[in-house]
Parts: sequence; C-alpha cells; structure tokens
Amino acid sequence: MGAKPVAVLSSDWHLLPGAWKKYPRVTKDSYCSLQQIVDLAIELNVPLVGAGDLFDVKLPPSESVVFCGQQMERLKNAGLMVYYVQGQHEESSPTWMSLFSNTVHIDSFLSNKCKVFELFGGMTVCGMDIERNAETMADKTKAMKQAGSGQLDLFITHQVWGDFIKKGNADHFKLRSVDFFKMVYSGDCHEYIVDTHLDNCIALSTGSTCMQAVNEDPVKKVLVLYDDMTIKAYQLATRPFQLLTVKTKDHLERILESPKEKVLGFEDFDSLPEEIRIPLVVVRCNNKLEFGFSRLTDKFADWHSEVIPVNFDSAEISNAYSANNDVADTVDVGDCIQAAVGSAENQLYKDAVRLFFSHDVKQELDVMKQEHLEETANASDQG
Repeated sequence: MGAKPVAVLSSDWHLLPGAWKKYPRVTKDSYCSLQQIVDLAIELNVPLVGAGDLFDVKLPPSESVVFCGQQMERLKNAGLMVYYVQGQHEESSPTWMSLFSNTVHIDSFLSNKCKVFELFGGMTVCGMDIERNAETMADKTKAMKQAGSGQLDLFITHQVWGDFIKKGNADHFKLRSVDFFKMVYSGDCHEYIVDTHLDNCIALSTGSTCMQAVNEDPVKKVLVLYDDMTIKAYQLATRPFQLLTVKTKDHLERILESPKEKVLGFEDFDSLPEEIRIPLVVVRCNNKLEFGFSRLTDKFADWHSEVIPVNFDSAEISNAYSANNDVADTVDVGDCIQAAVGSAENQLYKDAVRLFFSHDVKQELDVMKQEHLEETANASDQG
C-alpha cells in the first residue's frame, strides 16, 4: 500500500478583508485561499495545521473572525480537527482560534512541563508560538530534546529563522538547533522553501496563502503530509499578478499594442473564484518616458493597477551602506542590476534588487541605513 495523507500543512493565512491597503478593491484574497485549504483537507479527510499568523492583526475585524469560524465549522462537520500555533501578528491570550470547538493550540510550553503531542497516526509532535528571546528559545529547545529522548518527528512553529530570512535578531534562531526533529514546519517566512541541508532533518515553509507585497512570489502552495513523512505540494488558485518593468520607449509601445491578457500571461479568468478574477498589475515605468504613466494607467484602468517611477540611483545605496568602499558611482539601478546579473552574491546587486522591488524607496532606504548602523554597532561590540 502507498503512503496515506495525514494532514494539510498551512501557515500565514493573514485573514483580513483586504490584503492590500493601497488597493481597496483588492479584497477576499485571504478568504479565498483559506476556503481552498479547507476544501483540500475535507477532500483528503485529514486535519488542518495552521502555523501562525492566521489572523493579520491582534484585533481582527469581526468579518474575518466570522469567516474563519465558518470554515472551522465546515471542518468540524466533516469530523476534522485544526492544530495551530500563534505568530506575532495575532498573538493574544486567549487565542482567537480558541473560539472554535474543533481547534487545538499545540504550543508545547503552555504548562511548566514540555508537552509532546501524538498526532497524525502516531507522530510525535511539538509546537511553539513565536519566540523572540534567544535564551528562552535555547531553554525550550533543550526541553523538547529531553522530552523526546533526542528524536522527534515534527516541530510545528512560527519562527523567524536566520536560515530563511535576515530580520532583527533572526541569526539567534538557527534550524540546526532543532535538527533532532525529522521535520520542521514553520510559518513567518513568506516563501515556499524545502530545505534539506540539515543531515537528518527537513525544514519546510509554505509561506503566505495570498500575496502581501509585490516582491512575494504570486504562486502560493500548501503541503500535504503523509504517514511516511513525505510531502506533496498543492498550488492554490490566487489572483493573477504581473509586475512590468518598462524602461524604453519601444518596450512601452509593445505593451500598449498587446492585448492585456497577453501582457499578463493569463487568460482563463473564468476558471478562478469570482473574488479573485480581477488581476493586479504593478508597472514600474521609467519616468523619462513621455506620457508613459498616463498611457499605461489608461490601458489597465479596469484592472487593479499602479504605475510608479523607477529612476533612483545607486548613490542612495552607497549612502545607505557607506561602509562598502566597492560600491560603484552613481548609475541607474536597472543598469546596476543588469550589470550584476550572474553575481547574485554581490552586495550592490542585492541592494539594488531590494530597492527596485520596494513599495516605498525612501522608507526602504531608511530601513537599510538602520540595519547598517546596527551591523556596525554589533561589529564594534564584538571587536
């Protein structure tokens, strides 16, 4: 007999009527994704895992709570449970998910003694809400290892891992510290990641269930866990999205002459749930192109769209990272990216890409400057 599915793994639902504050007409994306996830769990007749940030804010609107309750009721009627931990977005006591009778908060540290759950047909499972303190994390790691006699099946958490993302003190939280689990499934990182670099442990992230920013991958997935600890990815139907970068007059004219659907690369809108059929188009247009803004805005007027300038230069990057003596003189960031293609480890390339895909260049530069100051301070302390 083949392996049997035992759970659907999901995280970062970020339930909110609208995921995009700048686009008030873009609504129901997170709801649409959760409904598909629940559909999948019911179809496979397996419980659902939610690894944190299931609500987008600590005081979610009643609409989101009611919708979540409706989906939990669907699972309850099918005889299915929901196992969850909390992320930083929704963190509260009592938890919002505790409103629903078929949900279980699987934080192993709700009592003084570390609890190991037996779930999914006999797997040994630990769970943990978001942990911000490195010393506390070390204590919890030690407690889990002792409780499982050094080998456990699955760790479900919502954590800022230094292996996945550079943010704040993420470097204090390394996946190798929990490699006594066979598998680590984590929320927080909004990317789909299957990391097999650990010797005896596989680390997984499915990312958010709908786009939260233009630099996120528009392809969203959840995982099905099988009783032999294998996994299978299922892609969610999400709102069509296209990021266009228009740098030359010829490119602008080609876009204006092409059917919108061809520009988007998606035509089968009727196959999508009605709530997400209108695509989101973000255009980064060279602000030296005469009438480029207005002509592109007119073309995509009946779609969700935004046309924004792209002409900032690497002098700003140089100011943000003043310690890097090898940063080039002022050049267009687009040219900078092209020149550094094939050299993704180049700091200039990384910084240029980061600014290029930022919603707010000025704000991103402020963040980069602060990061640099913190890095410099840390280096001084260590020195």
